[in-house]
Amino acid sequence: MASIFISRHLEENSILWRLKDQGHTIINQSLIEFSPISYTLPKHFDWLFFYSKNGLKYGLKNEALKEIIKTKKIACFGPSVAKYYLKTCKGMAQLMGSGKASTMTSSCLEAFKNQKVLFLQANNSLSSIQKRIEQQIDCTSIAVYDNKPIVKFDHPGSDILIFTSPLNVASYLNQFPSYSKDVKTICIGKTTASYLLKKTNIEATIPKAPNEIEILNAVQKILSKRI
Repeated sequence: MASIFISRHLEENSILWRLKDQGHTIINQSLIEFSPISYTLPKHFDWLFFYSKNGLKYGLKNEALKEIIKTKKIACFGPSVAKYYLKTCKGMAQLMGSGKASTMTSSCLEAFKNQKVLFLQANNSLSSIQKRIEQQIDCTSIAVYDNKPIVKFDHPGSDILIFTSPLNVASYLNQFPSYSKDVKTICIGKTTASYLLKKTNIEATIPKAPNEIEILNAVQKILSKRI
């Protein structure tokens, strides 16, 4: 049986718990610590854009946002964010991406035309959508939470590592600067995989899509080769 680490907390209904049912050990722990940043909303904007659930979670700590969020159009970077918005705010996002900037850019350009867009995001956000549309769209970005690598954490060692962001990779490598290439690595998205490659020269498996079904498929493919 394998020990599998993923750098985020799994919900109770996560499909990835199936791996535990199969006898594998699952270690689910974010390697990033989060803290809210106080902020002031601009007076005029048409759209709210959220890259992550944390952007929405920490954004809503501002009472002013709670009052007006239902009056604005909502864009979510991926399905998990849209699902969290539905759960938290009881509303449907008007625009939802797949979690990839390359595939969402065209729909953003179309939806945001002649509109003002406010991005509520992390202090260390890659701002991948803004960078692609800011020459054509009126964009404003506000950091609503800080995200820093955890200085020290316990990790017993795993056969498979699943990294969900470049910052999680950075946090892991701060404590474990090198690890065996016998450890199989999965990275969610090309950005995370590119960061790992740059820092370690290790090529990671990238799931076909940034969702738990494809992550599970990637893990099972690796496990099948161990038999």
